Amino acid sequence: MGLILHGSLTAGDPTGRAAVIVERAQAVEIAPLIVQAYGLSERESQVMQFMLQGLSTKEIAAELYISPYTVQEHFKTIFDKVGVRSRRELVGQVFFQHFQPRVRSGAGLGPNGWFSEPAASASGEALRPGETLTSRHARR
Repeated sequence: MGLILHGSLTAGDPTGRAAVIVERAQAVEIAPLIVQAYGLSERESQVMQFMLQGLSTKEIAAELYISPYTVQEHFKTIFDKVGVRSRRELVGQVFFQHFQPRVRSGAGLGPNGWFSEPAASASGEALRPGETLTSRHARR
């Protein structure tokens, strides 16, 4: 489960107290956070999001009104910041770091397009990573 933390100093409080709210992150909030975690500029973030969607260099250039050469320069910078050498590696890294753990935990997709809580058995007990209802039944 991803969480979002919102905080601000309370107005007019000289002690520096802060109000903090913690809530579940929605898909629309998580994707930009994943991109932002790599320290990318706004333009690099846009390029990376299009790249992760599978757009070609020419398609990204057309979407952002920049030349394909500029897109390729952004690719180089993104690859350096993320620590990969290719689009394939980038997609793999994002998948294995941010999505595979949720898939392995048994989390299904919720109505908002993001992962829901891990699936539970009829008794309400959460499934272990890699466990299915069928494998649990066979084990008992």
